[in-house]
Amino acid sequence: YADRKMLLEKDVDERQIVALMSPGPGGAGPSFATTNAAAVFQITAGTEQSGTYTSAALDSSQVSRFGTFRWRGDVPRRGAVRFSFRSGMSAEPDRTWSPWTEPKEGEELSLSDVPRGRYVQWRAELKAGDDAGSPQLYGTELSYRQENLRPKIDALVALDPGQILVPANFNPSNQVYEPAHPNRDGIFTSLTNAADDDSGGRTKPLWKKGFRTLRWTASDPNGDQLRYDLWFRPVDSPAAEKPGDDSGWLKVGDELKDDYYSFDSTVLPDGVYRFRLVASDQPSNEPDTVQTADRVSDPVVVDQSPPVLEKTERDGARLRVRVRDAASPIREAVYSLDATEWKPALPADGLLDGKTETLTIDPAKDGKAATASTGGLLLLRVTDAAFNVSTFNLSQPQQR
Repeated sequence: YADRKMLLEKDVDERQIVALMSPGPGGAGPSFATTNAAAVFQITAGTEQSGTYTSAALDSSQVSRFGTFRWRGDVPRRGAVRFSFRSGMSAEPDRTWSPWTEPKEGEELSLSDVPRGRYVQWRAELKAGDDAGSPQLYGTELSYRQENLRPKIDALVALDPGQILVPANFNPSNQVYEPAHPNRDGIFTSLTNAADDDSGGRTKPLWKKGFRTLRWTASDPNGDQLRYDLWFRPVDSPAAEKPGDDSGWLKVGDELKDDYYSFDSTVLPDGVYRFRLVASDQPSNEPDTVQTADRVSDPVVVDQSPPVLEKTERDGARLRVRVRDAASPIREAVYSLDATEWKPALPADGLLDGKTETLTIDPAKDGKAATASTGGLLLLRVTDAAFNVSTFNLSQPQQR
């Protein structure tokens, strides 16, 4: 120490000292031995005239192009500070890194000759000046710009028919909305409170008959803002039948900012469609560096046609009813006797999963039969997977 203040004399990689020896002859300083790794060091007499400082590897998070290096400090007369730089893709410098590059001297150094990489490291070689004065560094700045990488679309899905997403503060006016889907607990339904928000307070799900909603998850590795274009085409279009044919797409919406899109599907004929989402980072980049990504959805069925009644057979009070749907499987069949609660109409094969189903209804189990003579009302309500509903009056014998 000098003036009773501690001074850093040496800094070595080895961290475990096992022996300390007295100063040697000629004014040399003490010696010490280390392990892990094993070495012997001796502090020489006098002051070092030069030294090197190597920074830690700086992480730019993505592959980047390096710009300008600025430094602040004092250099004594006839002293010198010389900088060099290298870059690589690994967090720890290894043989895959570039060689050290020395730009021209100055307070602002251009790193245009340093190869692109995710990590960069700088090195300062310091040389003492007159009267053993040492250069001093107060601060450094290194600018970089990440390479623009393509966005990523992780998912593109279609919600259930009729389900839409709206902002959490959405207040419908002069339109009918329901919270999730029609209530099937009774013959009459009414609107209830909106469903709980399922997206962090941004949106809430509502129901609007005839609408479809596409929802997606996308991200950008550079953190850029994204905009979306949405397209569609029928799966049986001529272009869709040719592998690799990218034509025939028709635009649904462009410059979309949200991660969902709800639309009135009644504008499309019944059929099967695919939707294509294109994500662009254009809002955050120059035109010549814009990157895009696209994803095509699984087939989406557009079905506005309700089930139809094909045939009714009676065996006393018992009925066998055949119903059919053109595009979607039957998902629910219930009957009501004299406007009482809905009860399941049992499928003949035990499973309600086909486009055509034969249903068994036995009103006698309710204590009476619904016939024209008794004036009873027997209703059958059938719903397909697209939530199209048909209600049939089975009170009168029918010949089909």
